[in-house]
Amino acid sequence: MKKNLLTIILGLSTGLGAIHAQQRIVLLEHFTQASCGPCASQNPALNALLDNNLTKVVAIKYQTSWPGTDPMNAANPSDVASRVSYYTVSGVPNSVMEGNFYNGSPGGVNQSKIDQRYNVPAGIDLKVRYSIIDNADPINDSMVVSAKLHATQNLATGHVLHLACIERIIEFPTAPGSNGEKKFESVMKKMLPSASGTEIPAMATGDSMEVSYKWSLKRSNGTDAFYNLGQAAAVGFIQNVTTKAILQAGYDEPRPWLALSRPEGSKTVKIKSEENLDFAFSASSKSELDQIVKIVPTVTGLPIGWTVSVLADGNTYTGEATIPLFANTAKDIVVKVTGSNTDNSNKKLSVKIEVNSETILPGVKSTMTFTAITPSNILYMDLPATATSRFSGAFNAAGQPYVYLNSEETPNLDNTGLVASAINKIYYSTGASYSGTMTDYMADAFTGYLNSGGNLFVIGQDIGYELNL
Repeated sequence: MKKNLLTIILGLSTGLGAIHAQQRIVLLEHFTQASCGPCASQNPALNALLDNNLTKVVAIKYQTSWPGTDPMNAANPSDVASRVSYYTVSGVPNSVMEGNFYNGSPGGVNQSKIDQRYNVPAGIDLKVRYSIIDNADPINDSMVVSAKLHATQNLATGHVLHLACIERIIEFPTAPGSNGEKKFESVMKKMLPSASGTEIPAMATGDSMEVSYKWSLKRSNGTDAFYNLGQAAAVGFIQNVTTKAILQAGYDEPRPWLALSRPEGSKTVKIKSEENLDFAFSASSKSELDQIVKIVPTVTGLPIGWTVSVLADGNTYTGEATIPLFANTAKDIVVKVTGSNTDNSNKKLSVKIEVNSETILPGVKSTMTFTAITPSNILYMDLPATATSRFSGAFNAAGQPYVYLNSEETPNLDNTGLVASAINKIYYSTGASYSGTMTDYMADAFTGYLNSGGNLFVIGQDIGYELNL
């Protein structure tokens, strides 16, 4: 892939006045693979932990070449191999926190470790920024990643600055490997200028250093470097070459021309206990230009006679909706599922919303998926996605109809409507996971369900770990 060094500037000014240290950002490097069974069972809990610490932790995921197929690795195997070799990673999943602070199973990454490292002074400031260069000929589109370092104390030689282009969220319509995972987070796309990084010279307190690199958004074969350019982001971190310790990390979030978000605290999986069920979200513009956006709902599992509509700007659309979105504004949108639950118990349907900018290029799209389940005899929730075949086989053999929630859907179940009159029995499998298995929200949801007269069966290796039993 094409890469160009743009600038490297070292400022030797000592600065005036007090030097104020920037808050440390914790770095988590995670090695995983799309055909790794244990990865599929352990990644959801790790991702949930990271999502709860977005202001404290920046993550970068390396998709390895083994044990099976993984197209994300195939796009750039050499940079991944370099980090695998650097940390002597021999199996996946494997998490490395702060270079030399922790190296092992992702189950060992917890809130206590994050807080411990977060409270350690960094000693150097790091700001990471990126921009997308749009050209009339898309073959020349590129991503520029820049970093500025500012020493708040003396820094000796022997340190390297690593910069990486990542794709914050990648969602495949079907699993790209054999472990069933379809959603991947913070996937490394390219290390800049290479996996070796940029050597940092000795810096005195107050010194600054700036670097900038450019990377082509087209691979050598002409295909796009990102699955969804709207999820492009950048990560940077400063590492001691000898000890592997991380001094500081930095991150620049996706800045899509078009972004989707849900109301704070809302969940993507809901129980449809009445004729109508609404899912709310917002489409936000981060562009200085007005744009026209197209909203395309794709429904899986819709019962006969039911409808899915989009409500925007006071209008109701069945099928696609095309609406204006003004510069740097947000628009509230509702997806409405309508239909009678009579004769439709034990049903599950998914609504994938894809929103595309019709007028701003390079073209980006944002997606969001909602899931609705009808009143059911059994709700089976499989957090690690390791016991589905055994439970489903038992339910079928016993003639017990059920609805299944996978590892992504389970933590995102809305407790509204979770009562015995809607769900007769819940079977919840946590597998070997001992982190993210019983969040406060989930515990409250199950408590309310049991108080309504529901029946709950929980099975797993460490089901009492987070309850301090």
